[in-house]
Amino acid sequence: MDEKRILSHMNKDHKLAIEDYLSVYGGIKVDSHLSNIRMTNIDLTSITITFNHTDLGDQDIVKPIQFDAPLTSLSESRFKLIEMAKYAAQKRNVSHFQIQDIVYPSSIPEFTLLSLFFLLIFSYFRKDLIYDSLFKNYLNIPPNIVLFLKNNVHYTIFITILGHLSEFYLILLPKLRFYRVPFDFKIEWFFFTFLEGYLAIRRFNKLVQKYSSH
Repeated sequence: MDEKRILSHMNKDHKLAIEDYLSVYGGIKVDSHLSNIRMTNIDLTSITITFNHTDLGDQDIVKPIQFDAPLTSLSESRFKLIEMAKYAAQKRNVSHFQIQDIVYPSSIPEFTLLSLFFLLIFSYFRKDLIYDSLFKNYLNIPPNIVLFLKNNVHYTIFITILGHLSEFYLILLPKLRFYRVPFDFKIEWFFFTFLEGYLAIRRFNKLVQKYSSH
């Protein structure tokens, strides 16, 4: 009974850990040629991983992986599998846990920054409304400052977008890869980093802290 429960849990919630076991402990290159990777057996001395390879069709390939020391009971398997998962992930230069989530803007600073970004884009198309009516007439910003902002709005937009893209590719993207974030969530994280810059990255860092504390 314990064996079935463990196998069901691993195959449902820890597919990446099984791939890591196969790669590091099994010495098998895990790539697009492999499919249907699953743990099919666990006992006091080993686990067994079964998978298919494109060159062999539907034929199952079975890979036993021995524990470094036998367990006294299957109740110890959780700690052993976690220990193995952490080691294998480290060897593959990835995290042993996966981030499968997105955190949307929710604070006043985040909504303020989003509003300013959209206002900046809007000001490019309606310079008269933003710079003349709002900035100069309503907010009483000095005319020379308004003129400077109005004449250089395209540079401001370019620098802002370039900065946000740089933050994504240089700071966030390596983190997304390390924590093996699925593609659909990567798209969302890119979108909000494009709009907000580092505030989105800060939300991701807090999400990592939340996951790592579990």
